[in-house]
Amino acid sequence: MIKITPLQKGHLEALSHVYVKAYRTRGELWSPERAKLLLENYLKKQSDLALVAELGGNLVGGFMALLKPWWDGNHLVETEIFVDPDMHKSGIGKLLFKELLMIAKKKYNAVIFEGITFSKINFPISWYSRLGINKAEELMFIDGKVDTILEKLNQ
Repeated sequence: MIKITPLQKGHLEALSHVYVKAYRTRGELWSPERAKLLLENYLKKQSDLALVAELGGNLVGGFMALLKPWWDGNHLVETEIFVDPDMHKSGIGKLLFKELLMIAKKKYNAVIFEGITFSKINFPISWYSRLGINKAEELMFIDGKVDTILEKLNQ
């Protein structure tokens, strides 16, 4: 039976390995050390919106989010959901999602979920679409290298 519980400091080591495995399938080459730093960051910033999924004593997924007050209410931002690839299609992601959204709505009256996902592959965008999460037409994700930006600002 899958059990959803709050993320604890003692979960970080094992969960970092699940994170590495999950994102390797999408071409992101995380190390367990860097993944642990990321997960620890969520735990420090918003521990009540950080959950893990456990099956048979093993951690098999996690879902973390931060809360951001916005003009139309509270938004869930900087969201990270991941499940061990060997456990896909087992309902773990759905359970994590449902539990985190229920906590956020009850405790913070959260009204919007925001996330960033992969655009060039079918999964997980197909999964998000089935949940009613679609591409935001009015927004776009942008990024740039700090050194490049500083160089251009100094021209």
